[in-house]
Amino acid sequence: MTRKRAQRGQATTEVIVMSAVLVPMFLLVPALGKIADMNHAAIEAARYASWERTVAPEAAKSDAQLGEEVRRRFFSNVSAFIITNEGTQAADNQRNQLWRDHADGWVLRNYGDVTLGVTNSGTPGNGAGLVSNLMGGFMSAMGRFNGNGDVGLNTNGLYRADVNVNVGSIPMAPLNAGVNCAGAQSNDFSLCIRRHHVILADTWASGNSTQMQQRVQGLVPTSAFQRFSAITDLVANIPVLEEFGRFSPGYVAQDTVIPPDRQAP
Repeated sequence: MTRKRAQRGQATTEVIVMSAVLVPMFLLVPALGKIADMNHAAIEAARYASWERTVAPEAAKSDAQLGEEVRRRFFSNVSAFIITNEGTQAADNQRNQLWRDHADGWVLRNYGDVTLGVTNSGTPGNGAGLVSNLMGGFMSAMGRFNGNGDVGLNTNGLYRADVNVNVGSIPMAPLNAGVNCAGAQSNDFSLCIRRHHVILADTWASGNSTQMQQRVQGLVPTSAFQRFSAITDLVANIPVLEEFGRFSPGYVAQDTVIPPDRQAP
């Protein structure tokens, strides 16, 4: 009888002890899943920004505009349409509805907590950088010799995009306070997600078939004689020298540079 009395309340005690461990775990796992999803969004955003900058220089699309695209397309409602110049969509129904904590607060407080930085620099590495500079100098010299300024290589083809995300504090230790992306202790944010993507772009890409023809033509030494085309046309008026009228030094046919199905209309 004494032993039975000693065991009274044991199951209740076990439930209370286990609840103190399991309940926080049940609450923490979804919170970690939301942070993991934001981390994935930051990775995708960095990839998008670096690739976008290779085809859209800052003169065509500013860093501010690119940042708005990143925030809209990767940190808002996943079903939102992609619209040119859509701007920031900050209404609650335009947010990512998954990013809420157990207290129904937003894990991403506002779009301003997502920052983007894109840099453009030269080819990394001593050997690769030297080869790139030598090639760029040679092609620029050929372009000046032939009177074609659209030949030189762009030696600043390394693009890096950095995406930083301030994750809002979650009312649960240890996510109720932390260090923000500025490196300061904050009660408003639990942590900072930092992701980047680097790409070395093709530095001799052409926008259309005409530009490709000009670039290839600039590497043909005989194209320098095109400066004297007026003289050859004049000489071709002489009866026995008509062949000079068909003289086209350095001629490059577009269809021999780019296949017809790849040429711009």
